Amino acid sequence: MNRKKPFVKIFLGVIFSLNTIFLILAIVILVREFKVPLGATSPKIKQIPAKTSPKKVKHPPSPPRKAERKEAYISINSNPPLAKVFINGYFKAKTPADIKIVSVSEVPRKFSIKIIKPGFIPWEKEVVLKKGDTKEYSINLLKK
Repeated sequence: MNRKKPFVKIFLGVIFSLNTIFLILAIVILVREFKVPLGATSPKIKQIPAKTSPKKVKHPPSPPRKAERKEAYISINSNPPLAKVFINGYFKAKTPADIKIVSVSEVPRKFSIKIIKPGFIPWEKEVVLKKGDTKEYSINLLKK
């Protein structure tokens, strides 16, 4: 009778451990799945070479002429810099930023822009974009 109890405790302990591992894996998968907006592609991970040498700062290429473009561009500068830029609630970059919006068409569509920096009043604006548009904003954030 005493031999069965340790076996049952070990068996139940193993089952509990496996369930815990599966629960953690399920949570990790859910977190990764919901970080990317619906219909968007997952972010690409940039591999860093083993030996890093000083790199030249690359500026984004200037937008193509309006007639050729299939996307819209939003250029945002802020004072102070390094404020977070959100488009339709999704983080896109820190200022100064040149953001390419690919989900545009010939039909104008509303986009929400929000600039956030701790210690400053958030800045928000609704903007209408269509294929080929370019909008530029220079924002002075006010202290709280």
